[in-house]
Amino acid sequence: MVRREAVATVRVAARAETLDGASWPGDATAVRLADDEVLVLDALETSPPEPDAIVFPDTGWVRFVLTPEAGAELMARAASWPPPVPRLDTGADADAGAGSGSDVSSGSGSASASALGQGMVAGIPVKLVVGAGAGAGAGAGTEPGSGTEPGSVGVSGGGGPWWFLVPAALADEFEGRLEDALDGVPESRVRGEQGSIQQAVAGEAME
Repeated sequence: MVRREAVATVRVAARAETLDGASWPGDATAVRLADDEVLVLDALETSPPEPDAIVFPDTGWVRFVLTPEAGAELMARAASWPPPVPRLDTGADADAGAGSGSDVSSGSGSASASALGQGMVAGIPVKLVVGAGAGAGAGAGTEPGSGTEPGSVGVSGGGGPWWFLVPAALADEFEGRLEDALDGVPESRVRGEQGSIQQAVAGEAME
């Protein structure tokens, strides 16, 4: 039901219009964190999409892979925000989003049938990719901010596993809380004390 794995990651900062049309290594998944920033998963390196781009390894992430059913159950029990919903764009949506780029794309640069959300899950900061690895749908990508929550984005298409990306320093804690949530431990205990998690994040940032 749950698979934990270290994930090779590269962070890329470049102009938005450059990232819109960028291509990534064949087996990689590019997650658009902002107009000018991409997190490339499952890649040890990637070529700069433009001469002035900033490209560097960002290895401090652990990925938890859940089935859609388990992911939805975890979010229902341990988060206060709805998961992002992948959707099939209509022609009008595709036209409106043309040139804006997708927030989850395959190594070829095409839109994937996935959606990105960011927030606290079980009291720990998480980047959630819903429908990871699903093929591209019929429409173009949608603009940032058009998902179910601010900072989440719906992209064209359907299903696939759910990826919970967690800072490596918090992965053990998250794994324990995830297991508690799926075992039916009360929500208040699963979410834990926010203060201790915030201190852990702050401590890691200072290292």
